[in-house]
Amino acid sequence: MAPDDLVEIRLPPAKPDLYLRWVAFTRAVVEQLEMHQPFREAEAKLPSAVLGSQVFENEVVPAAAREAEVAEQEHRIAMPVVQISRGSARSIMEAILIRAEWLGLYEGVDRLDLLGIPQPDDEMMDLYLRAVSAIRDVAFGAA
Repeated sequence: MAPDDLVEIRLPPAKPDLYLRWVAFTRAVVEQLEMHQPFREAEAKLPSAVLGSQVFENEVVPAAAREAEVAEQEHRIAMPVVQISRGSARSIMEAILIRAEWLGLYEGVDRLDLLGIPQPDDEMMDLYLRAVSAIRDVAFGAA
C-alpha cells in the first residue's frame, strides 16, 4: 500500500470507560453475528463488507481498546487514531451499514434483544454515531 493511500481516522474523544463499554458491546455483537447463519449469508453476498468487518474488528476496535486503556491509566479522555487505506475505510462503512440495518439500530428492531445483547444506552449510541461519522468523512474524502 502506497503511503498516500493511507488515511487517518480520528475517532471522537470520549471517556475511557465509554470506549471500553463500546468495545465490549462491539465484540459481543460480532460474536453473536458470527454464530447467526442468516446474517453471515447476507453479509457474504457483499465481499467488501466482509473485508470491512475484518478491518474494523482487527484494526479499529483494538486501537480503540488500547487507547482507552492508556487514557484510563493516564486519567485523560481517549482519542483513538487508526491509519488504514481509504478503500478499507469505505469497506468498513459498508460493513457498518449492513450490520446496523440488519440489527435494526436505526429502526428500533429488537434483533439485539433476540441475540441476547443489551441495547446500547444513549451515551454509547452517541459515540457510535460520532465514530461512524468520523469513518464516513475519511472514507469519502470529507476529512
